[in-house]
Amino acid sequence: MDIGPVRKTYLEAISYFTHKDLKSAALGFNRVIKMGLPRGPLFDPYAAKSYYFLGDIEFIRQDYALAVLYYEKVAGAYYNEDIYPRDIYKLGRTLVLSGRAGEGISVLEDYIARYGEMDMQSDHAYYWMARAYAKKGDNCRAEADYSIILSNYIKSPLTFEARNSLSALEQQDMQASKSMVKIVPAGAAADSSGADRVKEKAMLARMSKLLEIKQKLLEIKAARVDELARLKEQDWGE
Repeated sequence: MDIGPVRKTYLEAISYFTHKDLKSAALGFNRVIKMGLPRGPLFDPYAAKSYYFLGDIEFIRQDYALAVLYYEKVAGAYYNEDIYPRDIYKLGRTLVLSGRAGEGISVLEDYIARYGEMDMQSDHAYYWMARAYAKKGDNCRAEADYSIILSNYIKSPLTFEARNSLSALEQQDMQASKSMVKIVPAGAAADSSGADRVKEKAMLARMSKLLEIKQKLLEIKAARVDELARLKEQDWGE
């Protein structure tokens, strides 16, 4: 199969995309895909990037469910392409926005463990994991991920949003803690020891969650080290 028409169609679609003509760009990328390109290093980059940019187009259109399908095409078949790490991040982010928070967390954790700083999107990955945990009602995990952005990525454009979101979650926690303390009926003696026990129980539960988070972060760090070691072994083998 001649690469010429494939390249021409793809470059035309890219031109439409850069000029914000999403309709024409989508038609062009779909034409590339419908050419039935054979698998291999010659044609795979065009197919992978066509799916990837179709995902971006649908993301811009806020059709998150369709964007997920396109990003999944790349994630499932084109793992040797340069675009693959960025696609994994965008897949996780879009899963969160499409209401599939649990799946989004899994993909984003995998992205951080495998690629870390190599793709320069770790701060964004932590941000969307925090959003996902907040959606699931796990404020403790969400707060931990926002805190990672504030402590490890101080130049990130997400620090302002992370700080505001962290503050909002902490306020929710304070309100929840207050609601756990029983109101003493009028005329009854205040059972301060009972209230203290409630607070202590809440504190212990919070400490337990933080320990779980610390362990998870250690696991992620260990997985990252293993991946880097594997990549070095491959380089040496070459």
